[in-house]
Amino acid sequence: MEHMIHHCPIMVLLFMLITFILVNVLVSVSAIDDKYEICSALFRCKDMDISYPFWGGDRSEYCGYPGFKVDCNGGVPQITITDRNYRVLKFDRESKIVSVAIQDYWDSNCPTKLGNSTLNFTIFHYISDTQNISLYYDCPSNGNKLLQYRFNCSSETSTINYFFTRSGIDAAIKDDTANKACGSNVEVAMWQSTIESIDRDPLSGLNQFLRDGFGLQWYANDSLCDTCQQSNGVCGYDSDTREFTCYCPDQPYKYTCKSSKGSFFNKRWKISIGITAAVVGIIIILMTVLLISASARNYTLDKVAVFLRKKTENDRNMEAFVRNFGSLPPKKYNYSDVKRITKSFSNKLGEGGFGDLEPGKDFEFHGVVTEEEKELAKKMVLVSMWCIQTIPSDRPSMTRVVEMLEGGLEYLQVPPKPSLASQTRSPQHISPISSSSSTA
Repeated sequence: MEHMIHHCPIMVLLFMLITFILVNVLVSVSAIDDKYEICSALFRCKDMDISYPFWGGDRSEYCGYPGFKVDCNGGVPQITITDRNYRVLKFDRESKIVSVAIQDYWDSNCPTKLGNSTLNFTIFHYISDTQNISLYYDCPSNGNKLLQYRFNCSSETSTINYFFTRSGIDAAIKDDTANKACGSNVEVAMWQSTIESIDRDPLSGLNQFLRDGFGLQWYANDSLCDTCQQSNGVCGYDSDTREFTCYCPDQPYKYTCKSSKGSFFNKRWKISIGITAAVVGIIIILMTVLLISASARNYTLDKVAVFLRKKTENDRNMEAFVRNFGSLPPKKYNYSDVKRITKSFSNKLGEGGFGDLEPGKDFEFHGVVTEEEKELAKKMVLVSMWCIQTIPSDRPSMTRVVEMLEGGLEYLQVPPKPSLASQTRSPQHISPISSSSSTA
């Protein structure tokens, strides 16, 4: 776990490096033209997909044609033509026809802003299946002759308003009404089929007829767009040159993308090579990391194996030493051995900081100044002799040793002389402290 934590920062750095290299390689070799990518996406409003020549929303202006901006207001696509808003009802890309209705007349027959259906005829034309209906506002009464052509703005107003089609009423009556100075009048385009429905049943409801709208034919370099799309391009407009442009995966062209032998497919080949190289590079880097990690683990395991091998060899050497020389516990000597070693006690048994100890003589301490020091030295010698008794039961415990050192010298007994023969049975226990001291 510590090994993994130690190498974790290195792994993170390697991962970041690999990611950086991959991203840069892919971007450098496989970068698709930005405008091609943006204009390839459709702009969706309500249930309609909006494409060239229309633009708006996420589609930039260079993805469409001037004058074809579509706004999605409250989920309703709208287009502005000569300062009048039209609600888009349908796109027909094959016939290049868009169906629209005047937004101001969508909810009311009497909008605040009255105006004719005017167009920018450089880019739009009425289709052949279109006629106008005339709306007259604030007119004088004309009796019951035009009652079926009357309409109200609201239930609260008493103004008289009329609508006329070109063929639905006698022209003389229509002109007579107009000459009586109505407040205002407008011309609104409608489908020919809608006009026919009004002529058959004028009382069926004017507002619904106005909502049916009418059709417009658009013109926006459509033949060039068809050629561009056939070459897998996306249609657009260059505002700098004010000309049509064809956005292709590698770069924009004037009319059409290059053929399969051109730069586009060369670019795709380069993209494939670049991605392959990036993948191979990542595999090599990952294999290198894995090999380094495996080597580190193997090195650790080798160290452990060497340690265990050395430990095993040391154990075998120790066992051989014990077999050859025996174990090393404190060795016991009997009285005859001590007498032989000290040449019948002619040599000193020991020497310490308080004096020499010789058998058969009283304690002599060189360098002892006071009687108290002398008594302490004697006490320590006696306790030491008790602690080295050959019979284990005669040796005092540590608690008894502390009592002996803390007690008086007069209560300490002289330890017995070592036995000249091996002890065959446990001797009677002898206390190193006199009974008078124990009961004190």
